[in-house]
Amino acid sequence: MAVHPAGDNLLVCSYDRKCIWFDLELSSKPYQTLRLHGGAVRSVSFHRRYPLFASGGDDDNIVVSHGMVYNDLLQNPLLVPLKSLSGGARAADLNVLELRWHPAQPWLAAACADGTLRLYA
Repeated sequence: MAVHPAGDNLLVCSYDRKCIWFDLELSSKPYQTLRLHGGAVRSVSFHRRYPLFASGGDDDNIVVSHGMVYNDLLQNPLLVPLKSLSGGARAADLNVLELRWHPAQPWLAAACADGTLRLYA
């Protein structure tokens, strides 16, 4: 689970291969369900400065997406998958365990089940 830096949007990922976006000011029901992965999704992270978020899981992929939240309450968030990155080697049917963005740069760090830490710049 990750909270958008603006605080009013929430992204929840689950073992059923879904990432669910909630706009808490719009409704308590999901705004959009993203099916970006072929396996369990174990981590999701928003960038603090750029309109980016990433999700990663057991399907050997990290999906970087554009997630623009507008100041106008009448305009819905814009969610666009941008790039699929390769995760580490599988270990015990696991792959990407944790994702974190650099605080100032659009760099993504991924902790993988094979014991590696990968930096995507």
